[in-house]
Amino acid sequence: MNEREPRTRVLLPARARWGGPWIHGSIQNVSAHGLMFSSTMPPPLGAFVEVMVGSLSITARSVWVNGVACGLRARSPIDFERLRDRRANPSPKSVNKEFAGPDRRAASPPPDYRQMAERSRQTGRFFQYATFAVVALAVAGSLGWEIYQTLSVPLNKVSVAMAGGQ
Repeated sequence: MNEREPRTRVLLPARARWGGPWIHGSIQNVSAHGLMFSSTMPPPLGAFVEVMVGSLSITARSVWVNGVACGLRARSPIDFERLRDRRANPSPKSVNKEFAGPDRRAASPPPDYRQMAERSRQTGRFFQYATFAVVALAVAGSLGWEIYQTLSVPLNKVSVAMAGGQ
């Protein structure tokens, strides 16, 4: 069994996101490679999470969830001094040393899930009405064809009889 890294108890306001809007919470303790984050809605197990403490950004993965608290394992060692002095400007030595590319998540605003849900409902209603209209037209056409077939034989006999035929 791996020996647990020493933890430092802290209480730092923080915010986190994992594919949606920012969630406010707090950091309860910190180790060299992880932290305990508490919020009303912790991230699901295995989710990649971006935690902001002041101007310091930490990218981590959720490794355990228990009620309102979760354990986050950082991608790279956490600079405790920068975390403690969270108002400091970010240095070129980013907390995420392994990640060299741009943060694509920050380029676009978080999606508005209510708008997406409303659009989905409208699309569903459209397909429901379109399906109903197609079925109604098919039934009406089928019924019309049956009526035509049923009445065409007697009306033909009437037409022939009126024309002077047998």
